[in-house]
Amino acid sequence: MAGKKRKTPGMGEVKPGVWELIVEAGRDPVSGKYRQVTKRFHGTFRAAKTDRPNLLAEVSQGRHSGTQQPQFARSMPLFPR
Repeated sequence: MAGKKRKTPGMGEVKPGVWELIVEAGRDPVSGKYRQVTKRFHGTFRAAKTDRPNLLAEVSQGRHSGTQQPQFARSMPLFPR
């Protein structure tokens, strides 16, 4: 299968044995832009497929660093428009 990249929803094979896991992170509260969190995983397809729900749980609970507000956004008060 040279040249073929196996892809399933939320996962893609970057190179043999390296998978990119993609999870939706909702909208950014400051900019309103849609966000995604990606993680590189080294291992088999089955192992990557079982690790994706762990990443999804981290993002939904706000424990992943990509889902937190930037430092300056947390320190600034919100002004009405």
